[in-house]
Amino acid sequence: MLWGSLLFGYFRSLGLDKQVLILALGRFVSGIGSGLTMFYAPIFFVNVAGIPAANVGLGLGMGGLAGVLGRIAGGSLSDHAQCGRKGALMLACLTLSIGAFCFASTDSFLVFLVGNILSGLGIGLYWPAAESMVSDLTGEHKMNEAFGLSRMADYAGLGIGVVAGGLVIGAHAAYRLLFLFDAVSFLALLAFIIWGTRETLDLTTAHSHRAGLVSNWLTALKDRKLALYAVLNLFFTNNVLQMSSTLPLYTSRLPYMTGTASSVAVIFSFYIILVSFLILPISRKASRSAKTRALMLACLAWLAAQVLTAFLPALSASQSMVITLSILSVSIFAFANALYGPAASSLVVELAPPSARATYLSVNSLCWGLAGTVGPAVGLALIDKGAMPTLFYWLGLALFNVFCIAGLYWLECLKRK
Repeated sequence: MLWGSLLFGYFRSLGLDKQVLILALGRFVSGIGSGLTMFYAPIFFVNVAGIPAANVGLGLGMGGLAGVLGRIAGGSLSDHAQCGRKGALMLACLTLSIGAFCFASTDSFLVFLVGNILSGLGIGLYWPAAESMVSDLTGEHKMNEAFGLSRMADYAGLGIGVVAGGLVIGAHAAYRLLFLFDAVSFLALLAFIIWGTRETLDLTTAHSHRAGLVSNWLTALKDRKLALYAVLNLFFTNNVLQMSSTLPLYTSRLPYMTGTASSVAVIFSFYIILVSFLILPISRKASRSAKTRALMLACLAWLAAQVLTAFLPALSASQSMVITLSILSVSIFAFANALYGPAASSLVVELAPPSARATYLSVNSLCWGLAGTVGPAVGLALIDKGAMPTLFYWLGLALFNVFCIAGLYWLECLKRK
């Protein structure tokens, strides 16, 4: 009770709207559900449900495509007077919950495919609405802290869920039960949204007809600053996505790491926990400077982490050495990713006119879907090609960060004009 009171008092000291805290608590609960299945879903679909690995990849790809469409719809619905942020969030939670129930009952490719499409649509609907609600409730000087708290809740929930999921799998191999818990966690988030939040869309500036929504997208597509940011954000999101795709497999194939799946799991569980601890204090510190500067610092950290990662095979003289250097690598990634999330969302809010805020945040979210269809696939393919292609892959990612720093400087110049 004492720790709970101290924690609640600390969050209240941030000076954020009570709805931001309520939404963060709901995201924490939902994050636990997502963490339960985060690393174990492919094992279940292939080994338990009996779906061929190639078909699993096809289903995930269809889910990614649905996510792109969902993000476009999510931005439009969130800016629409008849739906708004709250309506879009409620629809997202219901869609995600039904998708998770489909996964829990998967016994064929068709059920698996429906689950992926619903999950992709739900995620797409969710992010523009959630980010818009947080920004609506927060003044510009507190934007970084608000997004930092929200991301901290996500990562803390994921960390607990990953550990709990591993314990359940280890003791009972109850994969379907994990998806049921995931579905219930989305319903819990829905309850937080229904009874703990109010509509935050400003109805005096919101559009209530289709022409207004088209106007929002035309405004976004003509915005040079947003276009430049979107190109840069494709590389930023690809950097973050390495943590759940290329890097775990790469780490498992390092010298002395073959057959040590538990060590790899510990390393990436440590990463999730570290981000959850870093993200709020880093976002508070970064709020005192320009968002582009925070993103430049994130690029420098990504560059350092990727160069270190590229040379891990050459530097690994023993198992203890490779584990230590891998932990150092993911720690630098954690610092960069903790800087990136709140600063990126805050920057997009700065660029957006109030009536098109969710549409702009939808463009920000679309980068995740587009980067996710290309970046991880390229990285995984090159890992299978051998040591040299993998080395150049990591060094190539590092080099792109140099160009991104130059692009961020250009963006800052455009903002000042």
